[in-house]
Amino acid sequence: MTYSIVALDKRRKLLGVAVISGSLAVGSRVPWAKAGIGAVATQAHTNPALGPLILEYLSQGLKAREALEKALACCRFLRKRSIP
Repeated sequence: MTYSIVALDKRRKLLGVAVISGSLAVGSRVPWAKAGIGAVATQAHTNPALGPLILEYLSQGLKAREALEKALACCRFLRKRSIP
């Protein structure tokens, strides 16, 4: 079982992402963040390319939902992915 959280403190303009799991090396596959841009967690059958891709789309000015939809549009095995 894997649990992840992405949180935003609007008042202090802080963003964070965390994960806990019984699986090995989730820190290299689940949490992704870029200062001043955003944070994302990808879990289930992870695709390590999705986190950085979503952050790249965010840095280009896309809104969160747009970045997510654009990244998932080219994703294989979509039903096995989870991006909270």
